Amino acid sequence: MSPLMLIAAGTAMCFAGARSVRLAVLVAGFGAGWTLALVLDTTPLASLLIALLVAIGALLVMLLVSRSAFFVAGFVVGGVTAIKAVALISGASDTSWILAVALVPPIALGCAWLTARWRTPMLRWGTAVAGAALILTGVEHGVNSLESLFLRPWPASALGTLLVLASWAVIAVCGERVQARARHHVARVDE
Repeated sequence: MSPLMLIAAGTAMCFAGARSVRLAVLVAGFGAGWTLALVLDTTPLASLLIALLVAIGALLVMLLVSRSAFFVAGFVVGGVTAIKAVALISGASDTSWILAVALVPPIALGCAWLTARWRTPMLRWGTAVAGAALILTGVEHGVNSLESLFLRPWPASALGTLLVLASWAVIAVCGERVQARARHHVARVDE
């Protein structure tokens, strides 16, 4: 169930995230919560509860500071992107929490600032990149749970990491292009 939830949330964020700031915040919060639950190695029910609580919490924060909705959306989307980047960089090393503390807040704040500054275009790119990260995380967990002969653990090599990065870029560009074609749906806080 876990890989399918991540793939579904990632697909929604990647291909439709900029249609509504609320949708982007809800899906990014859900994805961040689910990814956090995977890191904490929780049960599927606990993972679902954590993901729902983070999604609702992110939406409430955005609604409380609605004047800064794009900033909050960018922060949450940047956090999802940074978590995936840390996972790719660190693999299974013991220093992953140090990398997370060093990289996630600055990347999330940078994305927040950029999204507040450039609004819809940056939200399109941010949701596409974060959605692609969630899709790949879901695929990664699906492949690892199947114990594939060729990809266990995935990615296990530099070539595997390059394959993930290339896939991430291709999915993100496709997601942004789909969202750009539907640009008559401008992201608004009131949607």
